[in-house]
Amino acid sequence: MAKPATVPEYRYLFRRGGVLIFRRGVPEYARAIFGKGEAHVSFDTGDLRDALPRWAEEVANFNARLVRAKSGRAAAALTPALRTTSSR
Repeated sequence: MAKPATVPEYRYLFRRGGVLIFRRGVPEYARAIFGKGEAHVSFDTGDLRDALPRWAEEVANFNARLVRAKSGRAAAALTPALRTTSSR
């Protein structure tokens, strides 16, 4: 399969076989939330005017999920470890 071609001026927007797609790598710390190492969303169109609103929505959703992943990681770091005590 051929590598998707970038669409200049639009980060994470690629053209594969005439169809526009959102494609972005997922940082290691967020892979548990995303469930994979790279996000792909096909817009099922080759028309940039049709794809751009959906692309903007995907970028915003992806970034929001990254923020949740970072805040969850920060919360886990701030939460003290639970201690088990023996009752004697």
